Amino acid sequence: MVTDSPAVGGRATRRAFVIRALAGVGAALAAAVGVPIAGLAAAPAFRSSLRWPLQAGSVPPTPRATGWTSLGPVDGFQVGVPKLLPVTVPVEVQGATEWTPIAVYVLRPDADTVAILDIHCTHMGCPVGWSQGAKRFLCPCHGGAFTADGAREAGPPPRPMDRYRALVANQEIWMGPLIEPA
Repeated sequence: MVTDSPAVGGRATRRAFVIRALAGVGAALAAAVGVPIAGLAAAPAFRSSLRWPLQAGSVPPTPRATGWTSLGPVDGFQVGVPKLLPVTVPVEVQGATEWTPIAVYVLRPDADTVAILDIHCTHMGCPVGWSQGAKRFLCPCHGGAFTADGAREAGPPPRPMDRYRALVANQEIWMGPLIEPA
């Protein structure tokens, strides 16, 4: 006589084992689907308090510097070749100044001029890279291209690369706040 009890004579039945195994598989599948859904639902509660205005309706930019930072002596930057430079800048966050690491391209088009460009594409915020062979900045994600001075050349970016204020004082390059796009 077969009973519905999980054990007959102290041993588990095959039916009980299959039911428990299927229940375990079902629980694992429910967790695999449910945990990401719960994470998406809870994500707004864990969002950072830092809010950056969107550029061109698409990308949050690099944190905006609020002060001036020295980038080094002018002769450390070759004329005509953009140099990728990590820099720590002061950023105002909820009334307090924090020092935040960012990266910029420093360009000396000629001996008297300095341009400091944000490294992010103005389309979706992907980091652009300088192509020495093509003599332009290229976005690897969506095919955006910018000239050496940051002007939009091709692809989906809606505007030129973002620029920071630049100043040369006492043979040293200084980086200021981001210049707001027009």
